[in-house]
Amino acid sequence: MTRRVANPDWPRFDRATFSAAVRMEGTWILSGIGSTDAHGELLHPEDLVKQTRQIYVNASEILRIAGTSMESVVKTVDFIVPEAVEHYALTRQVRREFFSSPFPAATGVVVHSLLRKGMLIEIEFWALAGDEATA
Repeated sequence: MTRRVANPDWPRFDRATFSAAVRMEGTWILSGIGSTDAHGELLHPEDLVKQTRQIYVNASEILRIAGTSMESVVKTVDFIVPEAVEHYALTRQVRREFFSSPFPAATGVVVHSLLRKGMLIEIEFWALAGDEATA
């Protein structure tokens, strides 16, 4: 079994001890993604919808580098903080911007907090590799 990785050419990965995405067999598993720029700086503090959209933009770029796309996503896991629960339903509009029916499987988990102050949501993506997505 060969493990492959996909990391964008973002400065933050020069110091990271994790990969943006790892492929085992026919599946890409993306690390939890927050609403950050290429340097790892938080974007859109305290705005759940804008954070979610930025996360999906970041995931799209990582998947592009991996040789696949958002169309190959089969599962997402959303980790949200308690103060975001009230507005969590608004993230559906972002999912509809990036996914179409049939939608990927999804799990939402409320967590005590995330690593950065102002971060309301972090999302993991699971996607089929490009050659598997078309099979």
